[in-house]
Amino acid sequence: MEWNVMDPKKILRDNNPFCSNSAPQPWGNNDYDVPSICAGPFDNLFKLVKAKSENPELPIGILIKGENGSGKTHLLARILKKCSDEKVNAFFVSIIPIFASSKPMDHLNREIITSLGKNIPGRPRYTQIHRLITEVLREYVSKENGIPNINQKIEDNQWFFFLPQKDKQAEAQILADNAIAWLVGEEVRVSNDFLRALFAYCNDLKRHIARKWLYGERLDEKESKEIGVTYHAKKIAEDVHEQIMFDRILSITALAARYHLTIIICFDQLEDLSSENQRTAFGQMIQTLVNFCPGTLPVVLSRMRYWDTGLKPFLNTSVIERVEMNSFAIMGCSPDQVDEILQGRIKSKFPEKWIELYNWLSNELKKNLFQNNIGTLSPREVIIKANKIILNNQQIKKVNPLDILSLKFKEATEELRCLEPTKWSLSKEQLLSATSLYFKGIGWHVTTSTDSKKYIKISNKNEKAVILINTESNYQTVGGYFTEGIKLINKNKDQFCIIIADPRCTLSKKSWIATGKKQKEFANKGGYVYSPHYADICRFYALDNLRRNVVVGDITYETLDGSRNVTLEDLNLFIKTPEKFGEVLLSIPPKNIPLPPQCDHIKNVLTDLLRTGPSFIADIDYIHKELIKTFPISLDSLIDCCKSHEDDFKLIPTGSGLTIMLYGSSATC
Repeated sequence: MEWNVMDPKKILRDNNPFCSNSAPQPWGNNDYDVPSICAGPFDNLFKLVKAKSENPELPIGILIKGENGSGKTHLLARILKKCSDEKVNAFFVSIIPIFASSKPMDHLNREIITSLGKNIPGRPRYTQIHRLITEVLREYVSKENGIPNINQKIEDNQWFFFLPQKDKQAEAQILADNAIAWLVGEEVRVSNDFLRALFAYCNDLKRHIARKWLYGERLDEKESKEIGVTYHAKKIAEDVHEQIMFDRILSITALAARYHLTIIICFDQLEDLSSENQRTAFGQMIQTLVNFCPGTLPVVLSRMRYWDTGLKPFLNTSVIERVEMNSFAIMGCSPDQVDEILQGRIKSKFPEKWIELYNWLSNELKKNLFQNNIGTLSPREVIIKANKIILNNQQIKKVNPLDILSLKFKEATEELRCLEPTKWSLSKEQLLSATSLYFKGIGWHVTTSTDSKKYIKISNKNEKAVILINTESNYQTVGGYFTEGIKLINKNKDQFCIIIADPRCTLSKKSWIATGKKQKEFANKGGYVYSPHYADICRFYALDNLRRNVVVGDITYETLDGSRNVTLEDLNLFIKTPEKFGEVLLSIPPKNIPLPPQCDHIKNVLTDLLRTGPSFIADIDYIHKELIKTFPISLDSLIDCCKSHEDDFKLIPTGSGLTIMLYGSSATC
């Protein structure tokens, strides 16, 4: 770069280190950390994490209070790094604050299991579930006789149990059965079914079934038998289901506590809890974690006043005492910390010649702000003010909140598209929220039902429709949606009826005869099943994430008169502006609906895809991610298709996941 020190403003504007003030995810990289910010809360917080790790039964929670941009999320990121550096076994669970208020345990369980299923840093082949199973086996073989041929190998290599060993499969199963029976006798809070599901999760051929069970989805009789859990033929009432989810949370947290794995459960963006019922349900989650769940450390992130006025009235007194006992307030930056923020960001872009740029920007910032703002600016405000100094007035005038929303929406969508489909949660509530928001944004009248199936009714001058959302893969649940859809059509034949199904769900199998008949009847009566491409369903979830960020004030921009939050009015205008929002999320009546692929079609596409890879073999998660870009397909359906074409495809367990190999005549180009 050619330097003109006389124009530092132009240099910084061309490669601006202050154009983003977004906080990172706690588990993401943090390039701009300033250790002195929140140093006191950080030290005390880490001591609590260590104390919880050493004494998992300690009933404590943590409250971190601070305004938007004050550094709450950065603080958590720093704690996670410290845990890694000091070999403290801990991982984060981030609870999205949108859920059915009648099912808080279901939501909490699903988010914990999703986080447990993420890869261990530095061990990309294994998850936290694998880690827990290794601890079970190592304790068992150290205290009991175990299997002589396997004991020493497990002691030498904690991951040995998961390595594919055809000649040791029978012995490995005996070892697993014995370890389960032993631990159930040792730890009464951990159920037999739960342990069997965890062991099945570590079996590459059974993981997709075990994952469904762990999430709380109902299995059919064949699936239950395959992973060795109890089969429930009758439909389970919602309150009974909640108790079952509570028992599973207790099982996983008791197991984590036994092996000193601390589960740090973060509740953020709580301003999005829009109803009293949801805030009460949040209180039930905190009470459950503090009073009943060892090994968990709930962390509540809240604005200063919102904790007192919006949350405390819905919490049990004893829980409030436990949480407020470890309360930390994050205040504004000192002048030295402001300097550290400026230096860190400028050095990241200009590592060799940063000093001149820093001196100029620091002086400009002090001239504008420090006389009246010492100690009051949050890190985010410092970044925003620095960005305003760097930009000229013409650039600031051109800032359009719709452009900001467009960029954030694309980023959020792309972030989800890059994830493996099984690594993030399906959420009926998020899809309901996004669908409702979209149609309100484009001017439709929207109401939401309050019954158990919970559907959306929309209307405008010309059309009426009712929309149901499915995020499950159980034949009885799926069949129930088709039955409900048929009832709604019969009740009002002048409205369209649409079932939006997350493409990661299974909607049909050959063995689902009754469900298949209901699906045909639903279609014959004019019902639509919209199971979009993966990229399109990501837009639904990204839209709800964007809405939540707007509600809690996390998206800001600079004007000539100061900083301004993007509002819900801006978001509605963004949705109804096609050149900003992009393609229609869902048209009424639906158009260009992706058809569920037949098994032969899946076979042909899968064959072509495998032929492009080395040795005609590929990881099944990669294959699933590629296929779901083309047509809606669940992981279950992909595995079923491979099994039904066993002359063409071979499923190979590797110890860290399934691979699919093309062989036989199909492997000949």
